[in-house]
Amino acid sequence: MGANSWYNYSMQKGREGTREAWRLIWGTYGRLKGWWAAMAFAATVGVSNTILMPIFSSLALGAMAVGDFAQAWRWVLAFAAASLAYSIAYSVGWFLAARAEHKGFRRLVNNYFRKLVRADIEYFADSKTGYLVAQARGFGDATLNLVRIMRRNLLRTVIAIVVPIVVILTQNLLIGVAIALLSLSMVFYTRWAAKKVQPARTEAREVLRENTGIISDIITNIVAIRASAREEAMAERMERRWDLEIKKFLQRHYVGIRLTTGRNLIGFVFFATSASLVVWQGSLGAISFTLAILIVQYLMTIAVACSNLNDDIDDMSEEINKIQPAAEFMLRENKINDKVGAVVLGKVRGEIELQKVAMNYEGSAVFSDLSLKIAAGEKLGVVGVSGAGKTTLVKLMMRFDDVDSGAVLIDGVDVREIKQDSLHLNTAYVPQEPLLMHDTIEANIRLSKPDAIEAEVAKAVKAAHLTEFVKTLPSGLQTIVGERGVKLSGGQKQRVAIARAVLQGAPIMILDEATSALDSESEAIIKDSFKEIFRGKTAVVVAHRLSTLRDMDRIIVVAGGKIVEEGSHLSLVRQDGIYAKMWRQQSEFE
Repeated sequence: MGANSWYNYSMQKGREGTREAWRLIWGTYGRLKGWWAAMAFAATVGVSNTILMPIFSSLALGAMAVGDFAQAWRWVLAFAAASLAYSIAYSVGWFLAARAEHKGFRRLVNNYFRKLVRADIEYFADSKTGYLVAQARGFGDATLNLVRIMRRNLLRTVIAIVVPIVVILTQNLLIGVAIALLSLSMVFYTRWAAKKVQPARTEAREVLRENTGIISDIITNIVAIRASAREEAMAERMERRWDLEIKKFLQRHYVGIRLTTGRNLIGFVFFATSASLVVWQGSLGAISFTLAILIVQYLMTIAVACSNLNDDIDDMSEEINKIQPAAEFMLRENKINDKVGAVVLGKVRGEIELQKVAMNYEGSAVFSDLSLKIAAGEKLGVVGVSGAGKTTLVKLMMRFDDVDSGAVLIDGVDVREIKQDSLHLNTAYVPQEPLLMHDTIEANIRLSKPDAIEAEVAKAVKAAHLTEFVKTLPSGLQTIVGERGVKLSGGQKQRVAIARAVLQGAPIMILDEATSALDSESEAIIKDSFKEIFRGKTAVVVAHRLSTLRDMDRIIVVAGGKIVEEGSHLSLVRQDGIYAKMWRQQSEFE
């Protein structure tokens, strides 16, 4: 992509992201009852001293110039009283605004997190964890900072420009019009400059986003990195990434510096022209000494405000830049959604059926015209070589993905017609990689049923053969497992995940390579407990170790997106097909 093409792309991306971010902010804060009033009151009170001080000081100095010191004292005392009232009103305004801002913050972050936890599983697979964490935390902070900048800075700045111009216009039309036009030129230049900086700002944000994800990736895989002696390589990689981040940062600020030079020149013209007009009008007797003092002070107020406007817009752009990714995510449509009128499952028997299912992944067919019926209460084993579609089959049953054609039915109801929460509450799932939170063993087990009584938890622990292991721990079930269960072995993590599934008590259980990390002894123990765990339930067990499936009612062999063999363990061994070959190979190694 050429330089001009990249510039145009960055401009377009920056504008779209900015619009989306502002739409999200106004759609939330703008609808809050009393927010606009609180913002306006707080901003007006906050800038009132800046507006009133030049008036009182010019009147006091004017009185002193003609020797009326008594009047000068009265103006000083009036200003002191106004300052006291300002202090009280400022505290009230700050409280009202802060309360309104935090209501908006609460609404925004709650809506965002609800959207995040209901996002497609595919979204998390395609995104770096570190970036998602930074986005989730930074989004709320950035929105709060943005509205505070608007209240504390931008609105005050606008008032500090508009009110003095209006006052001057009422006293001297010529000077007022000249100052208004010069002020407008500074404001328009500032707005134009902000747009020119946006592409560089967008590029810098993308690099920061990528670096956050890379750091998370490195930390998550630190054991593999250390074991491969790749520490220095990772450090060098991040050194190059830091250099790129600094380069983009400096490019952005280089553009900003060039534009600031133009702003300073306009500021010089503004002050020189306005001051000359004041002196000229004074020499003609068109304005009094008191008014001249007021106008000069207001010139300083307007000049500083116009200069601050650039900083305010720059600060707001920084926060909008942080909000943009979350705003884009909030507008993202999930691939998997509950249909209008989706049903809640009643008493589930547990019959599962796939009817002529076709499924493609990244342009390649995983399934084509796949049909399968699992009777209620049946225990089905699923085997096949890597890439045969076993995990995809599980995803379709859980509706983590949707079929391209055909249907997946639970008790005769298409899963697309069922509320996802209802489907998942009735389907206990144990994935190949155990998913544990940075919490206690008990909390991880209770995730599937937080209100379970202690006896239910103990039963689940026993069923997963965790009891003896837990007894060896000083804190027992209250032992913290670490992030992603790092303090437990692979087999221990899988048993915690199995205990969680058992506690859920769902009529359907799906285990996707759930015994893959267990040693032979643990696997044998878990396999023996399947009879109790699966009692009265429909079970789908995906396994690479065929010994896990020996007691299943039926086993299917998946290859090339189709079921090529099915039957009991003994019947499949006798068929001397793919399953029998896999069985012999595993038996030789064992």
